[in-house]
Amino acid sequence: GVDHAARLAAELGPRCGLDVVPVLGRRMSGAGRQAGSSRRARLAAGRLPVTVRGAVPPVAVLVDDVFTTGATLHACAQTLRAAGCHEVRAAAYARTLPRG
Repeated sequence: GVDHAARLAAELGPRCGLDVVPVLGRRMSGAGRQAGSSRRARLAAGRLPVTVRGAVPPVAVLVDDVFTTGATLHACAQTLRAAGCHEVRAAAYARTLPRG
């Protein structure tokens, strides 16, 4: 029930001199949790329904708690770009290691 990425952004933003503005939301879909899903499954059309709520800045920094496959950051970046954001950067607190 805790939004770890939001908590990280709340700490990181002021330290970097950036405003923290939650402009993305996620529509709940029948996809359920992503845990254990492959990158291909996570990137499937409609799997990660991200929405814009509010004005999109010209430059955005996405904050993720754990970078697994990059699918969530990819979906968020695509949504921001489609809404008019010119540059999207990303920061993640942790990275999972690929299997194999």
